[in-house]
Amino acid sequence: MEKIPKIQIIHLSTSHTGGAGIAARRLSQFLRSQELNSIFVALDDKSYETRQGEISIRRSITKKTFSLILTLFNKYLTKQTYFSVFSSSAINIKQLTSFGSPNSTIFHVHNWFNLLSIKSFDKLLKSGYQIIFTLHDQRLFTGGCHYSLHCSGFTSKCGICPQLGFPLNRFTTRNLLKISKIFNKYQSQITIVVPSKWLLNLSKSSMLLKESFVTYIPNVHFGFEILTRERQNIPTSTNKSLTLGIANVEKTSNLKGTDLVDQLILKLDSEKLSTKFLYLRDFNKNKLNLTSFWTQIDFLLVLSRADNSPNVIHEAKILGIPVIATSVGGITELLNKNYDFLINPEDAVEDTLRVIRNISSMQMTDSSSRIEQDYSSLSKLNESNHLELYKLIYKRFLKVS
Repeated sequence: MEKIPKIQIIHLSTSHTGGAGIAARRLSQFLRSQELNSIFVALDDKSYETRQGEISIRRSITKKTFSLILTLFNKYLTKQTYFSVFSSSAINIKQLTSFGSPNSTIFHVHNWFNLLSIKSFDKLLKSGYQIIFTLHDQRLFTGGCHYSLHCSGFTSKCGICPQLGFPLNRFTTRNLLKISKIFNKYQSQITIVVPSKWLLNLSKSSMLLKESFVTYIPNVHFGFEILTRERQNIPTSTNKSLTLGIANVEKTSNLKGTDLVDQLILKLDSEKLSTKFLYLRDFNKNKLNLTSFWTQIDFLLVLSRADNSPNVIHEAKILGIPVIATSVGGITELLNKNYDFLINPEDAVEDTLRVIRNISSMQMTDSSSRIEQDYSSLSKLNESNHLELYKLIYKRFLKVS
């Protein structure tokens, strides 16, 4: 492969955690391993220990307080899905341009909530910078709604939002109008990347991106701290409990299906099926060794109502752990019917019960090696896709510099 010249790639993410933050951080570290000058930038956090090639943005008490208010306000707009309608800017244009000149620096935006504003993008593009947007959800083309669920308003003008009350229901339209003006003016400087075919189809059907070129590069795991894992055949229910790992970070999230997990546990208790549950959030909260989570579970359970390309499924795959998950969003693309189980989202609890009964009543062979090999093949293919993308963008702005 032709070597990419020495350009700077600045990955911008609100946090080092969450789907977007974790994916961005891993991608930046991978690019650095390929001798690219890649820098990951996120807001300061007590739990955030920066590594080489990472920057933590410190904010004043005033900015932190204002960001917290906006976060809480957005969080309680609706219980059905996430919204980021209102956002503050923690980093200004002077700080952004200090990273490098337009002919040597690419900004790769993953999550900009309370980190950047729409006005920030306008100023960067006006200065001649190239910007990549990796869509970890639908927010860019809905004006603030992370997952539209059954609403198709984004395919037209995404007018008065049916999920928000007056007068907030008009702000998504306002945001989209601002973004549309920027895209129309600076189309040649903007690259859109989506990590799932599901999101590719949604973006191409949106009013904002239907005329744009959207690049599909699957989200992959570029390596994991735990490279090996002791595996044993999943036993029958007579000699060991089936242990399911629950990926949900939040205790209450309609989108992530925490209520479905609660219902499932009640049903399992009533049927006296010997099943144990481990929550990943408990390991994070109590600062426990995450290795113990992954080494104890037999399956990863993901009962989301909407999802793009969950990092936790990629983590399970790289460790050879089979997955039980709802067939929604980009999840379907990640599962293999030879060792994973797809759950009907319309009847998620009963369908998961059926799967658990089947697993508990049979002796299943260990498929960890096959899962790891399948995932390794996928990762190698998409490592080169990412490198080709930056090479293409570099050539593009050489023509206009």
